Amino acid sequence: MNHHRKPAQGRAGKVAPARRKRWLWATSGVLCVGVVGLLVFALSRQADPTDSKAEGSPLVSRQDPPGAAITPDGPTLNTPVSETGPREPTPLPVEPTPPPVEPTPLPVEPIPVPPQSSLDALARLFEQPLSIEPLKEEAIAVAVRLTKDFPNCPEPFRLLAGVHKELGNSTEADRWLRRCLELDPQDPAAIDALAQIAFDKAEYQQAAALWRRVVELAPENAGGYSGLGQALVCSGEAEDAIAALGKYLELSPGSSHGHLLLGQQYLQLKDYQKAKSHYEAALAIQPNYFNAYYGLAMASARLGEKEASEQAMEKFRQLKVREMQALKDRDNNFDDLVSLRRSVARTHTRMGRFYSGEADAAEAEALWRRAAFLDAHNVACRVLLAAWHDKSGRKLDALQMHEQLADIEPGNAVHHVNFGILSAEVNRLDAAEQAFRKAAQMAPKRSWGPHYLAKLYFVMDGKLAESRALAQTAVQREPNVYNYLLLSEACDRNGDLEAAMAAVEQAIRLEPANPALQQIRTSLSQRK
Repeated sequence: MNHHRKPAQGRAGKVAPARRKRWLWATSGVLCVGVVGLLVFALSRQADPTDSKAEGSPLVSRQDPPGAAITPDGPTLNTPVSETGPREPTPLPVEPTPPPVEPTPLPVEPIPVPPQSSLDALARLFEQPLSIEPLKEEAIAVAVRLTKDFPNCPEPFRLLAGVHKELGNSTEADRWLRRCLELDPQDPAAIDALAQIAFDKAEYQQAAALWRRVVELAPENAGGYSGLGQALVCSGEAEDAIAALGKYLELSPGSSHGHLLLGQQYLQLKDYQKAKSHYEAALAIQPNYFNAYYGLAMASARLGEKEASEQAMEKFRQLKVREMQALKDRDNNFDDLVSLRRSVARTHTRMGRFYSGEADAAEAEALWRRAAFLDAHNVACRVLLAAWHDKSGRKLDALQMHEQLADIEPGNAVHHVNFGILSAEVNRLDAAEQAFRKAAQMAPKRSWGPHYLAKLYFVMDGKLAESRALAQTAVQREPNVYNYLLLSEACDRNGDLEAAMAAVEQAIRLEPANPALQQIRTSLSQRK
């Protein structure tokens, strides 16, 4: 008896006559929608996302092998360490588009369910004209509603503080952060936000004291050490700053700004060789970091390396001209209303995520849809909407969100994989095939494209033989249990039972204690 599952009937009905076989995705998959970059949405922070990147994951296949013990060794959702601390100088970007980021996780503690939310009140807010003042009022009103719905939860007050901070009202932000700390005196995010406010006011010793508290409460928080180091730099405490920044780089070794700051401190302490090493490390990470070229020129000059100093200084001058022009262009193209719409969209995205965790699905969806309307390029709200629609069985709505995501970030293979999976589920097999092919080309080191394309070809007329070659490609790219089981099924479907057995044996070598794999091997052996 074949050990592989039979195709399941799709929700949208039967496949067209040219493709009478059903799509094979089982319903046991989970949504791991994409994050491939940019930054945690931290409304209480103003750090630049120059160093943090995260890789996203496509929707997991709807067909898993028998036995719940098997977990695909496939893409996982990674959330980068949030970069807190003072704003960094913005070097010229290496990549034009930052990757999307998974919004900040919700609190672990249960959240009390609020009273029946008033969608009519939200609707009235959303009907206001799209101008500066009504949008500011909308952002504050939504945040205030959240604090009233969850009066004993600290995070809504931190989110409200973040709204005020984004709108330039540090006094109100300070007030609500302290309310948050009344509810939870050990909330490192609230303390971090207070430290940022102190730093912005040039109260560097107060900021340093607060960031010391942050790293005591969250010793693995790289951003806390970054903020502490920069506050100590501004206080003139070079040796303590070096210690804090060293710890920051241990936790976030890819930070060009961290290396720049350490270079500056070693230059101040006249340790020119160490200064030079850190400037060079900064440039290895961010080749167009013009401030690092200036520091490298200074350190090289102190070391008597005249030619190297002149070369670095010339590079600094060239990049500085480009940077000044980029800033000028940015200022000329700046639109207050567009900027505010993006800010309010971020606010609504976070508020909706909070509601969706414990309380009101309708309110969450309304806020995310409003965010998508306000900002046509907001990735996070569309990721959340896609996940929400998929979870609730609204496949066409989820498909629309993935299509928008692919339009916003056409170079992100994860969006194309997810679009392909949803297209297949609603029997749009040609669209799914095209999407998987794009993903395979865009991510040549990942198995997503060939893996899902192989599964698609199981049910497309005349494509069965190609499925085996694609499964083999998936194994070559990522030799994990999940891909070996795919190869086993492809070989079995093509009538090569011996090769199917060999692929399962490879999977067992990777997970010898997995009973589901043993079951598959037994099933195949009985058919010999």
